[in-house]
Amino acid sequence: MHFPVVRDNQLREGSGGPDPAEVLGEVDPPQTPEYETVRRLSRREQAQFRADLKRVYGPRCAISGCEVEAVLDACHILSHAAGGPTEVSNGLLLRRDLHTLFDLGLIAVDPEARSWRFHEDLADHYRDLCDVRNGPDFEPGDTRLDRLATHWQASQL
Repeated sequence: MHFPVVRDNQLREGSGGPDPAEVLGEVDPPQTPEYETVRRLSRREQAQFRADLKRVYGPRCAISGCEVEAVLDACHILSHAAGGPTEVSNGLLLRRDLHTLFDLGLIAVDPEARSWRFHEDLADHYRDLCDVRNGPDFEPGDTRLDRLATHWQASQL
């Protein structure tokens, strides 16, 4: 299977941009049982939230240190769906896979050690990241520590 490479410097996060079907040259998705149409809701403030986190903490994952911006998500410490605010003191930049695990409570910050802990079932897969201390991100007085402690209590760790 061949996927076209789309390069358009005008496409930016949060902008409307062209219709993907137009860019890919498809008018309608294939109508077979192997495919399903999926829609995704997007919050307008999410792009600004991500930009603010990058500005304050640098464009890198708070766990892995990954600097590939295309895979970094703006993660709410206290879930947006549960009323967590969209502000820097409630956010982390996380690599997409780590964001999913964080939201599932399988990764959390131990508030005493200020280091990342992973659920035991993940230890083999994420051995290089277990118990990572991420330096200045979690120094005493970091405005996120109280929210991270709440997340820790609710986590599966």
